[in-house]
Amino acid sequence: TLYGLMVTYLEGRRATEAMLAVMSGMLIYAGNLSRGAASAVLSLGVAPRAMPLLIGAATCPGAVGLLLVTHRAPKPNAADISARTKRTAMTAAARREFLCRWGVGIASLMLGYALLTGIRQVRDLYSKQIFAASLGVSDAPAYVFLIADLPGALLSILALLGLGRIPSNRRALLTMLAIMLAATSLGLLSTALYQLGVLGGLAWQLLLGTSIFVTYSLMGTPFFDRLLAASRTEGTCSFLIFLSDFFGYVASVSLLLYQDFSPQSADDDADHSDELHFFLVVFWACGSAIAVLIVLAAVYFERRLPMVR
Repeated sequence: TLYGLMVTYLEGRRATEAMLAVMSGMLIYAGNLSRGAASAVLSLGVAPRAMPLLIGAATCPGAVGLLLVTHRAPKPNAADISARTKRTAMTAAARREFLCRWGVGIASLMLGYALLTGIRQVRDLYSKQIFAASLGVSDAPAYVFLIADLPGALLSILALLGLGRIPSNRRALLTMLAIMLAATSLGLLSTALYQLGVLGGLAWQLLLGTSIFVTYSLMGTPFFDRLLAASRTEGTCSFLIFLSDFFGYVASVSLLLYQDFSPQSADDDADHSDELHFFLVVFWACGSAIAVLIVLAAVYFERRLPMVR
């Protein structure tokens, strides 16, 4: 993916978390921002078929310019290499050896990442229906889409900036796992309170977005980058990102196919209760599994990671 390729320019630096914080904030907010831009363009009278082309043409020059700036960025210096190890291409044998060495922990996090990607995708694609049903209205107000993921984006940025100030790679990894577990627990707790009628729909969505995106922003690239540094492995974390994304796409497509072919999807559901019910089932099943997988990964890495870094 494009994200994985961009990470190859950012990994292996003491400032990696700071740069990933900016990228994560943009990626988290990109969905709602793109929907808002599309609505604005359509309101100007642009034909629906031409809308994606117009937005793409408007944003392409800026994207190309930023890619050129990224390509000209200086390589990691000696202090970066000392703190995060040298980053270089890995042979197939080196990748297999790394996966075998850390297999249980990596598999736990990749499975958790796949399930979390599925949750995010279902919430994103059915956001209009889920937001409307959780608020008890037929059509969710536009402002909900603008603020629903804002706390998650801001806290993700703050978490990554804070983690960047931890020099010990081992401590940073275990701190990431603790934050991920706390964020996942927040999502489960807020969902339970919403279903019990203690929390309103808007408060639930704000807390849920925070839970999803704080966990999501730490579970992939930042963790893998620090794992290479903690294990003193000369290589790149890009192949781990590609693997995680692949399993995430598999989980997302599987959930969406299940929803599309389920009997409820064919019914006329004016209050969108079916979509909300489907999301709640998905979140409870996947969220509970993610919490267990994070605990498993935490126990594994706490025992296996070297103490020196």
